[in-house]
Amino acid sequence: MIEARFISMRVHAEFIGLKMDRIYATGGASQNNDITQVIADVFGCDVYTMASPGGAPLGAAYRALHAVKCEEAGEYVPYGQTLRDAEAADAEPHVSIAATPDVDRHATYSAMVPRFAELEQKVIASCK
Repeated sequence: MIEARFISMRVHAEFIGLKMDRIYATGGASQNNDITQVIADVFGCDVYTMASPGGAPLGAAYRALHAVKCEEAGEYVPYGQTLRDAEAADAEPHVSIAATPDVDRHATYSAMVPRFAELEQKVIASCK
């Protein structure tokens, strides 16, 4: 179930043109090493977590700050830049690396992505 959820998230991210180079995981599940490893393996990038398992509200605040920075710039500002700016302003995000992708597992998940997307479209079409 966890793998399917993250493969689905990857399918949808790629559909809108996103390619992850890092992921910031928040909330209670972010403190589970097995879950953060699946995220890293599915997306093929490092996963960072916050020091507190209650980091979801802080993560939401950083996302809001990110939206403001993009609006002020009139263009997309990389999320990582927002965190670096916040850290430089002593609003330390307290993030650390939680998982790095395993090359073989990432290749296995990557091979699943097209089939998952195809099956998802069949389910959607059958609901119309």
